[in-house]
Amino acid sequence: MKIMLGNDSFDNQWFGEGFNDYTAIINLANSKIYDKEDFLHYLNEKTLNPHYRSKVKNVHNDSISAKYWTDYANYGVLPYRRGFIYAFYLDNQIRLASNGKFTLRNMLIDLYTLKKTKKIGEVLTVEDFIQTGATYLNKQQLKEQIKRDMIEGLPIDFNSVKLISEFIVEIKDNIPKISLANDADLSKIYQW
Repeated sequence: MKIMLGNDSFDNQWFGEGFNDYTAIINLANSKIYDKEDFLHYLNEKTLNPHYRSKVKNVHNDSISAKYWTDYANYGVLPYRRGFIYAFYLDNQIRLASNGKFTLRNMLIDLYTLKKTKKIGEVLTVEDFIQTGATYLNKQQLKEQIKRDMIEGLPIDFNSVKLISEFIVEIKDNIPKISLANDADLSKIYQW
C-alpha cells in the first residue's frame, strides 16, 4: 500500500518523495550498505548543500508542479530535498521528545495504520499527518512547521534546531553541515 498525502502525488510531494528518500537512506545505513561517509555525503552534499544554495528553495509548495518537468534541475528535486530534510529534522525531534523511545518510524507506522482504516478512495491528508504526529510532538508546533517549512517553503533554520547528541551541526555561509559525534554508530541510531 502506497502512502501519500492528498489525491495526487503533486499535492504534498515533500512527503511522498522526501520521506521515502529519507527512509531509503536510513535503511541503507542500518543495513551497513551505506557507511558513515556515504550517509554524510548524501545528507550534506546531495541534500543540504544543494538545497540551501538553491535559488528556488523557498518557493511555495503549490508552485512546484507547474515547473516540475520544465525546470527539473531546480523544481523537480525540490520536494525530495525539502521532504528529506524535514524527515531528518522530524525524526530527531521525535527522538528528543521521547528520550529515544520513538522515532519517525513509529509515526509512519501509525500513519500507515490510519490509511488502512480509510475507505476505498479516501485519502490521507496533511491534517491526518499532523494528528498522527501529535502523538509524539506538540500539535500546534507541528502544524506551524508544516505550514512554514513544507507549504510556504521556508528552509529549516538549523541555527535554532536541536538534534540528538549523535549529530553535530555546523553552519557556514547559511548552509548546515551535519557530522557525527565520535561515538555515534549509524546502525544503532537507525536500528528499526
